[in-house]
Amino acid sequence: MLSPWPDTVDVTVERASGGRSSGRIRRHCRDLAGVEVVEHQGMLVTSPAQTVVDLARKLRFADAVACIDSAFHRRRKGGRLTMRGEVLERVSVAEGARGWRRARVAAGFSTDRSDSVEESHSRVQIHLRGCPPPVLQLSLSDHEGRIGEVAFARP
Repeated sequence: MLSPWPDTVDVTVERASGGRSSGRIRRHCRDLAGVEVVEHQGMLVTSPAQTVVDLARKLRFADAVACIDSAFHRRRKGGRLTMRGEVLERVSVAEGARGWRRARVAAGFSTDRSDSVEESHSRVQIHLRGCPPPVLQLSLSDHEGRIGEVAFARP
């Protein structure tokens, strides 16, 4: 995100579990039946797809796109965190919840070809200004072979 990182940690808990937010922990009570979780280092955490959808439901559009782009990133060491279909499935499960439309738009706009948060934010600004979407990560070459790659090119 280009915005400052939050000062709090968000924790999702079952509605009936009770408890309160305090200090740097912000509790979100919800029915966990539709929440996708995975085990990571012995703890249950939301899956990457669930996490980016939860973030996209709350963040401004540019930051939501940057988070989803990052999870989709095709050049990530260790591989992508999630795929478009998984994110769209999580958006579908969230239908009707606060911010689900925002998440749906951000997921639809996101790409695996954005190489940085700055590129994601730039793409959003290009879109919001009504310009045609750029060609991303265009490889350039001359008669001797590949000479480089540009982040954005005119279609």
